[in-house]
Amino acid sequence: MFRSFDPDNGVVALPKGQSNVLPSKESPWDETKGVHILAVYHNLHSLKVLWGELHKLSGDKPLSAQVLHSLNVLWQDTLCAARTDPMTIGEIVTDRVLVDKFNQTRQCRDWRDLEQFHDENPACFQSVGEERKEEDAWAEWQFCPKGSPYQAVLDRYLAGKQQPQ
Repeated sequence: MFRSFDPDNGVVALPKGQSNVLPSKESPWDETKGVHILAVYHNLHSLKVLWGELHKLSGDKPLSAQVLHSLNVLWQDTLCAARTDPMTIGEIVTDRVLVDKFNQTRQCRDWRDLEQFHDENPACFQSVGEERKEEDAWAEWQFCPKGSPYQAVLDRYLAGKQQPQ
């Protein structure tokens, strides 16, 4: 997955002065263009860097299945979204004031909307760790918020320790 990825394929030359695109390093071959990296390539490159650092830190031990799964999920999600936002190359990104001032193109979702969606669709789930899961396969599913339509089912389960229906 990481070995075949070439981040250089994400470097593009775009006309200078486009609205909502940060100024960037000038193309060495065309002074009317700035050189950018597409967000999807930058994100994949970042995952590849994390993968390499995790391998260094693990020494001779293989990475856990959970770490590999997590990296793969992030990789696949990044490929699926394939954000083509042009990101600037050069020192300008180190100055937060400049990044804010130039308002790089990015449409973000409101995290509060996602939290509200969760609250409106409770699953009564909370991760409890592998040891507790081994003791009780339903341990993670016992966290209903106040007013949950599943509270009565959970209470019956807890009273009789029988598999929920």
